[in-house]
Amino acid sequence: MEFFKQILTFSKKEQLSIAVLLLLFILLALLNIFAGKLFSPTIFPAVNFDSIVVQFQAEGLEEKTSKTFEYANPETSFTANKLTPFPFNPNMLSEEDWKKIGLSERQIKGIKNYEARGGKFFRKEDVKKMYTISEAEYAILEPFIVIPTPEVSKIKAEKEEKKKVYETTFENPKALFDEVFELNTADSLQLIQIPGVGPWTSHRILQYRNILGGFYDKNQLYEVHGFDSLRYDQIEKHLVIDSLLINKIRINYFTFKELIRHPYIDYALTKTLVNHREKRGFVKSFDELGKLEGYTTETIKKLRPYVRFD
Repeated sequence: MEFFKQILTFSKKEQLSIAVLLLLFILLALLNIFAGKLFSPTIFPAVNFDSIVVQFQAEGLEEKTSKTFEYANPETSFTANKLTPFPFNPNMLSEEDWKKIGLSERQIKGIKNYEARGGKFFRKEDVKKMYTISEAEYAILEPFIVIPTPEVSKIKAEKEEKKKVYETTFENPKALFDEVFELNTADSLQLIQIPGVGPWTSHRILQYRNILGGFYDKNQLYEVHGFDSLRYDQIEKHLVIDSLLINKIRINYFTFKELIRHPYIDYALTKTLVNHREKRGFVKSFDELGKLEGYTTETIKKLRPYVRFD
């Protein structure tokens, strides 16, 4: 008991110190409770210090666009407000049009330098490779990028060629042409002399003649890709056909690959013929060929000029 008495007995100095500490504790507690009423702290939103937000406000994009700025995602929102894309082909765009889309002069200069070095955009992803265009910008531009495929470009070129040929033929009396060529031996230089036949048309006629084995009727020209009645009417009078020059199919000796290459013999017909040869031997006549599955009267009629059985 005496021990505890000695511990709990404080000197006057110690008692004073304790009293001061208690007073300070009470004052701090009261200050914490009433601080909100005594002082009105100024709150500075963190977004005000974001460089992207500052740039957005400095460029006055709030007035220029009706889009809402998302302060929670400033980079994407800034890009969306800055760009105003429309369908475009990056290979054919002027500096003025790039500006209309919303690209900066620095970005446009980078693109034009790339083009000056022979650069070309073959796919949409090629635009993404430009170091001046960010991923956020590409994500917005990508749906508007239109790059014609090589086939579309060919079609456009052919249309231009056709237009030029027609204009030359019908508007210039001197363009009249009266030469006649044999279709199974004519080369490209001869064919392109005919009004209505340009380099692409000539190439396709010769290509089809090669896989067909030759023409036996002028109407077969309609089977050439891109051929129409207007072009046929223009060139028909300048062509004659010698069907004796046709390269015939040795139907009993050609391989599966060689047979299926012919335009008039599809996979099913080739398979039927090869199976017959393997199981029953050679086909000896058109009558026998007509009895095979798939070889209709119309098929036999088309094949007759091209088939030999020896």
